Amino acid sequence: MKPRGTSLRKTRRIITRACIFLLLGAIVNVAVAWGCVRWVETEPTGVWHPNGANWLPADSELLEWYKQSSPPKGHVGQPRNVQRWSGFGVNKAMINIRPVREDLATVDTTSCVWRHRAGWPFRSAEMRIWVNVSSEVRTELLAGPLTRAKAENLREKSTETTLVVRWPGLTINTVFYAVILWLPICGPSVLRPIIRRRRGRCIKCDYDLRGDLDAGCPECGWNREEADTS
Repeated sequence: MKPRGTSLRKTRRIITRACIFLLLGAIVNVAVAWGCVRWVETEPTGVWHPNGANWLPADSELLEWYKQSSPPKGHVGQPRNVQRWSGFGVNKAMINIRPVREDLATVDTTSCVWRHRAGWPFRSAEMRIWVNVSSEVRTELLAGPLTRAKAENLREKSTETTLVVRWPGLTINTVFYAVILWLPICGPSVLRPIIRRRRGRCIKCDYDLRGDLDAGCPECGWNREEADTS
């Protein structure tokens, strides 16, 4: 029977390794989400057109999301329509906000929010960019497809940017990347004893025991102390 101190040290070592790999997995998760956002930003944006046929009415999922998003001052209203598009690891949406009060509809600005969800394989972060677009910018947008210059102009009108963590995606992605990092580093040390045991060899030094594992290893002494004690 193994001493209690040895078992505690082994348990501590396993917990420490698990925490290290989970931390590394979280770091990789954040890096992948950021990389996906940057990659999509460099893609052509000509597919988006504010006056095109890609506008869809706001659905129930969007309405529920808007209620829980705590919009900043100046953006209180109701989602009117939305355009969605996606790339590797990213889902984007531009949502037009309709004012609650009718008199606000005559104000010379249009309120909208850009929703970016990033992460792979699951979306783990959400960035919200709340924008007030003046009539001048609106006229420029309606003149043609959204180019990079127009997108930068729109960003300059941003009033508030918030970052929200999507905990289910963050948790799953962190474990996913932790396992991927663990496999090439610690996987061989876990599989090696199993393979050696099946072949009837010492799991510590690979000495051929002819299948007699209970007798222990005469080469390195593995399992000998336990066998002698019993």
